Amino acid sequence: MISFNNVEKFFKKDKVLDNISFEINNGDFVIIEGQNGSGKTTIINLMLKLIDLDKNDRGDIYNDFENISYYPERFNLPSLIKSHDFLYTYFNNIATKDEIDFYIDRYKLENKYICNLSKGNTLKIGIIKTLLEQSELYIFDEPLNGLDEESKRLLAEDLMALKKLSKTIIVVTHDKSVFMEYKSKLIELGGKKYE
Repeated sequence: MISFNNVEKFFKKDKVLDNISFEINNGDFVIIEGQNGSGKTTIINLMLKLIDLDKNDRGDIYNDFENISYYPERFNLPSLIKSHDFLYTYFNNIATKDEIDFYIDRYKLENKYICNLSKGNTLKIGIIKTLLEQSELYIFDEPLNGLDEESKRLLAEDLMALKKLSKTIIVVTHDKSVFMEYKSKLIELGGKKYE
């Protein structure tokens, strides 16, 4: 379970989060929606303990998930390796070649040096990497930006398949429409709507 109880977060004098409270239970599919600057990534960073509440902040945060797969909004990959080789090497002891090939084929990931891939294909590597990790909680921070419509549909289906395995899913997005039919909870920042 994850809970935020009356959380206020400041960066210097700017209040980024204003009295936010919600709970995420095991097996939930949660959408966090909001415009730039509304605090979406700050919430994720607090969940992951990449940042902490300090003496100027308020509230309590609890997260009892130990195994977490995280797809950040921005990530770096080695450039001078082909995309398929990267996945085979990275998951050498975690996933089978058949499992890796399934996602490579499913997302039509081109096998080029990563430095020569389009933005969409680079994002697909991050998605495949996150999906292959064996975790209890999966967090995707803005996974749709730069993806084609078919890949967006496939990602929604793959996240729903994880939910059916009782995995907990959190998706941070500007566009909730892709995932709305799967959601357990919606957290809208800026409009103060937490349902």
